[in-house]
Amino acid sequence: MLLGKLVLCLFIFQMLMIVFSVCYLYRERKNAKDDFESDIDSGYESDFESDFEDEKQKNE
Repeated sequence: MLLGKLVLCLFIFQMLMIVFSVCYLYRERKNAKDDFESDIDSGYESDFESDFEDEKQKNE
């Protein structure tokens, strides 16, 4: 009887952890997408792209 209650509690705890993990990952993904879109809207240019353009101009 005690073992059954312990297993039930652990199962419920595991299900809650899965729900919180999914919510956390969804929120992080949404924040990352919003940050990426705001970088694009602000004309953000990555260092790689600017370095590539510098090298391209040097070679010409």
